[in-house]
Amino acid sequence: MVIAFDPWSLVIAVVIYIVMSMMSCNEDEGKLAMKEGAKLCHTVGTYCSSCLRILGKCVSCIEHTTTKCCFNSVLARIINEQGRLQVMKWWGTAEMPDCSGFTIAQLQSLDFSRMDLTEFYASIVPKLPNVGAIQGGTAGRASNCYYGEGRCQ
Repeated sequence: MVIAFDPWSLVIAVVIYIVMSMMSCNEDEGKLAMKEGAKLCHTVGTYCSSCLRILGKCVSCIEHTTTKCCFNSVLARIINEQGRLQVMKWWGTAEMPDCSGFTIAQLQSLDFSRMDLTEFYASIVPKLPNVGAIQGGTAGRASNCYYGEGRCQ
């Protein structure tokens, strides 16, 4: 019986483990992905958050960070996106985003009739089935039925 130890296999396994752990998402990133999927976030911008420096000067960016403002509902995001244009309130920069809400005075000055809420309406109005396709499929099946015994092909 021979027991052998291969140091290169250990090194390769450690490198693979480190790379896989760097590529995986943490809990906060998973929550952000779910909010983005639900269309609750507005992208403010992207900046270089970590770079390779030589003599104090950034030579190559290692990590880019995208800043987003996320809201509790699609309607809140839409009102913030379109309302900020009306009251001249900006999102800030990617490094220093301004995700704050409106003051009472700003909220009262918003003209909701100028806002395009079709995205919100589409999310709350149920999609009706295609009645023509259903009727056409039923008519096609009815013509293939054997009259009298109720068997349809």
